[in-house]
Amino acid sequence: MDDIVITLFFILCVIHFSLSISNVWWKKNTFQISLIINTVPFVFYSQLSQNELRFHGVPYGYFPIIASAIPYILGYLYSGVKKGADKKVKYPLFIFLGYCTLSVIFGFKVVESIPYLISWVLNVLLLLAVWWSLRKEDEWKILSIISNFIVILVLCCLIGLGKYFFGVSSDANFMPLFNRNATLIFICTLVPIVPALWSSGKINVTKLILYLTVLFFVLVFIESRSGLIAVCYAFLSSLYAAMKIKMHNKKISLILLAIILCSGILVVLNSGVGERFGYLTDTLNIVTGGGSIEKGEQDFDRAMLLSFAFEMIYSNPIFGVGIGLSNYQHALEVMGVNFHRLSKAHNFYISYLAEFGFVGFSILIYAFYRIYVLVQINVFAKQCFITAAILLIFNEYILLPELWYFMGLLLAYSSKIQNKNWRLK
Repeated sequence: MDDIVITLFFILCVIHFSLSISNVWWKKNTFQISLIINTVPFVFYSQLSQNELRFHGVPYGYFPIIASAIPYILGYLYSGVKKGADKKVKYPLFIFLGYCTLSVIFGFKVVESIPYLISWVLNVLLLLAVWWSLRKEDEWKILSIISNFIVILVLCCLIGLGKYFFGVSSDANFMPLFNRNATLIFICTLVPIVPALWSSGKINVTKLILYLTVLFFVLVFIESRSGLIAVCYAFLSSLYAAMKIKMHNKKISLILLAIILCSGILVVLNSGVGERFGYLTDTLNIVTGGGSIEKGEQDFDRAMLLSFAFEMIYSNPIFGVGIGLSNYQHALEVMGVNFHRLSKAHNFYISYLAEFGFVGFSILIYAFYRIYVLVQINVFAKQCFITAAILLIFNEYILLPELWYFMGLLLAYSSKIQNKNWRLK
């Protein structure tokens, strides 16, 4: 990769950080801008190695997001810790961070675990900081932030589709510094909120159809099974939410059904993603003990890693193997696993149950439950949260800062709505 492009990328990160601190508008739209920085400089590049392009273990793609997060966190630490956030959310999260700290102290790989502890701390603070920062904003301004994010996301998706159809990239992943599973977080989590923008008058019917169609198309050509499963739920849940609203439910129902139908046809026509769905049966067979996958077959690694994770949970059920990948790999070595790929199981729930044990994982899930209780006040925000939960069945990107930003944004958004009856216009 050209040194000039990398240099430009980090220069943009520095400028982005400076403006996020000094400019109010920039700060409110800082995560949208981080999406641009992760996309535009690499428009002529295909998929890059997230494992190789790192600075002291941190993937390059995280730096624009970190530059976006730090100003929020600093503002929260300066004046919002005591005032901001519901105690029923804040206290479980802080208890969980205490558990993570103990896990590092008493773990086998103390030094190697510290970056993971820092990541958890920063992400928790980011969620609380975004929630606190937007607490005084009215509903319309929060929707403006979400609308701006959707616009930028759609434009980036169009870049990804252009790269795919012009042969620049083998798929439509528009952020080469992230693999496709990480990119999915940016797309799928916000799909259910698009109808809310229409219902509020932020976008018209034409934009609604355009946005949803582009988001669906890019998922098809990213060739992600998990993305399509999650986004199908997101669309169906949005459809269900719309049908509960008396005004014009037939109109939005027909629109959403048409998009789902078109996307289903694309899945069949696009053999790449269609074939990938066919491998799911084999993976489920080996995990449930009803079959086997031979070495070299598709999804062999994924199936083996899931099996190892279940063994790890059985051996360390209470407190887990310790925080971070190094402790996880150490546990695999202790188990005598002789496998070329010592990594996690590509499933948040299984991997982190093995990592934290029943005690730590229960605290984390309870904290997420408290967030869900507040988010579910609004049906659209609720479906965003559930869509993210579905995505995490297929990957472990719980430490992606953007996901915690979304949760903070949804908390702020839902808190403004309360029990308001949404009507689609």
